[in-house]
Order: sequence, then structure tokens, then C-alpha cells
Amino acid sequence: MIIAPGSTLLFIGDSITDCGRSRPVGESAHSGLGNGYVSLVDSYLKMKHGASRIRVQNTGIGGNTVRDLSARWDEDVFDLEPDWVSVMIGINDVWRQFDSFLEVDNHVRLPEYRSTLNSLVGMTKEKCQGVVVMSPFFAEPNVEDPMRSLMDEYGASAMDIARKHDDIFV
Repeated sequence: MIIAPGSTLLFIGDSITDCGRSRPVGESAHSGLGNGYVSLVDSYLKMKHGASRIRVQNTGIGGNTVRDLSARWDEDVFDLEPDWVSVMIGINDVWRQFDSFLEVDNHVRLPEYRSTLNSLVGMTKEKCQGVVVMSPFFAEPNVEDPMRSLMDEYGASAMDIARKHDDIFV
């Protein structure tokens, strides 16, 4: 396993990461990680690599965009000094363009998403042992659906950023 024993793995993102986590920082004790994928990753690590004592933290916040992550990155990532960071963000960046299409100030268009995520990943790579970039997704089987199509573009950008920084992409 590439995560060293005793390491801290921090997850940050939107509601898909948050999933009812404890505040201010979700930890694995007493279901503090929420009831989503972060908790599943923690359970897997404990089951398969329990002796490694990998600490899992969750700082996801529902409704966030990459713009919101950027505003809180120092406090919710760097101040916690994790060894590894996993970031999944993008559904709200896309969704706001559909559910609030007249509120253009709330829209995070693809160039801003790409630039901001690239900056966050680049800064983090310098301070941590590794970064995991997870693709945002929209569970719509019709690839012709406008929101699904745009979401796929954001996911492709996340993959490009992970590859550019030689990070793990999920």
C-alpha cells in the first residue's frame, strides 16, 4: 500500500463527501465520517490494513463548489497537516448553471473550475505525500443530457489535472 502506516488521509469536497459528517472535522470514531464513501474507505482500510492505523478525516461541506473549497483550503486542509488529501468537487459547479441559470455570479464555468482545482492540487502536492483527485459525477444514463454532458467535461478536466500533477485519479 502506498499510504504509510500512521498516515492521515483527509477527504474534502461537497455533499457527496460530507454525508452528515461531524463538525468541525469528521473523524472515524462514533460515525464522525458521515454515511457516505468516506466511511466506506475508512472501513476498508481498517479491515484490510488495520495494523497500519491510517487516520481518516472528512471536511466535506454540502453545496460547495471549487470556489468554496479554495476559500477554506488553508483551514480545512493545510492547518490539519494531512499526509494525503483526496478531493472530489464539481457537481455544484455544474448544477448551479442549471438550477440557477439566471444567477450567473454563482456559476463556476469550466475554465475557473479547471484553474482553481489545478491550483489547489498543485499547492497541496507540495505540502503532502500525495493527492487523490476523484471525478465528480452526475448519475444520468443519457450521455446526451445537457447536465450529464457538461458534468463529463468537468470530470475529464479533473482527470487531466490529476495526470498533470502525476496524482492518483479515481
